[in-house]
Amino acid sequence: MLVRTLLPVGKRKVVQFGQFHRPCIKELSPQTSSRMRCATLAFRCVKHQLGLPLIRFASTSSSVVTKLAYDKYVDEYDYGPELTVPLVMVHGLFGHKENWRSLAKALQQRLGNTVFTLDLRNHDGDDILFDILRHPSAAEIGYDCSESSHRNTSLIFIFEAVENQMYCLGDSPWTESMSYEEMANDVKHFLDEVVPAETDGRHTRVHLLGHSMGGKTAMQVALAKGAEQRLESLIVEDIAPKPYDTASHHNFPKYIETMKKASLTGSRGEISLYLSQIVHDVPTRQFLLTNLERTDSGYKWKFNLNALLANMEHICGFNMPKNAVFQRKCLFISGSLSTYVVPEEYPTILERFPKAEFSVIEGASHWIHADKPYPFMEKVVEFIESV
Repeated sequence: MLVRTLLPVGKRKVVQFGQFHRPCIKELSPQTSSRMRCATLAFRCVKHQLGLPLIRFASTSSSVVTKLAYDKYVDEYDYGPELTVPLVMVHGLFGHKENWRSLAKALQQRLGNTVFTLDLRNHDGDDILFDILRHPSAAEIGYDCSESSHRNTSLIFIFEAVENQMYCLGDSPWTESMSYEEMANDVKHFLDEVVPAETDGRHTRVHLLGHSMGGKTAMQVALAKGAEQRLESLIVEDIAPKPYDTASHHNFPKYIETMKKASLTGSRGEISLYLSQIVHDVPTRQFLLTNLERTDSGYKWKFNLNALLANMEHICGFNMPKNAVFQRKCLFISGSLSTYVVPEEYPTILERFPKAEFSVIEGASHWIHADKPYPFMEKVVEFIESV
């Protein structure tokens, strides 16, 4: 039997599933407490659209740090002290934290640590969110549920899954700008504030893994001041620390324009057919369609298409901090079918990441974790256990 309970901030509660008892949530971090007066409904994670309204808050200031949405994967039954350094995973362009779901669960079980998956600014991946601020019980405990009352805060959602305990906190806000420096600052804020709070102060460093755009963001974090205090190691999936100006990158604006023009009142099949005029590659088209979210009138895109289009030059480019070097261990994983990272670039990478190791996974394209999930996982586990 599932017990649903709204919890006061800072309290602990046990949710009962048959004969098993385990914590529903841990004490909320101070920054979370300041943005909400209640914790959440714990509910069985199901894949269906709940049809509840979601609110996004747009920031126009490039200096504002975005508080990122994240999922947290922890051991379901082990309450002992966790000694293993957490892993933080960052998606690429057009991606979201749900892309990592299966892999994050598997890595958590193999490594026995806490795994966090993030949504970068202007990206949002949840199709199973529950808007607790609009739930009737929120008003009963005194929370002002009017839209104006939380216009300048981040909505917080948390869900508990049967397979693993995962805490899903809201949508990452939409912003007009998204340079790598800004995205790295968002991640640094998460590492500095959220990770210590979510691990009861046991961990201040993490293994940071990023794919593509997320890999560039992770490298920017690693090359920033104080990186050795934040990062235990760095794992970069199929991207190099350089600008890209390839034919495929020139297609990204075309993809976005096509998504903007697509009628979202029809079926997913009709939307896919429309996108196929420009997005000829079937796996790429299916990947983009994971960002569709059901609405009363049809669908909407979960990411901020206007911001992605406006910032495409920044996203395809990359400016590293001058003379910065990351002195901890790194792993650069590339796919044998991808041209994003080639052996000729290894010496340049080693200039900034002198302890880097390189691994090529056969038969994998740019999306290595999707094409070859088991070899990718084995390589990540082997590397982290060697650090």
